[in-house]
Amino acid sequence: MTSRKFTADDVNQMSWEEFGTLMDKLVDKIQDFCNSNNISFDAVAPILRNGAVPGTVIANKLQFV
Repeated sequence: MTSRKFTADDVNQMSWEEFGTLMDKLVDKIQDFCNSNNISFDAVAPILRNGAVPGTVIANKLQFV
């Protein structure tokens, strides 16, 4: 296996505003899915590191406490 060095060109830099917009769209899709399939979630379990921030945002927007 060869290792690869990552550079700044490999990073998708986005603003917090863009991140928020994408999170709003994702939460809307989750809510639409739940409504159309008559299901609900009791919790959000994010995968740590990269998933912690979006998972927390989703949980907050879906009002999981």
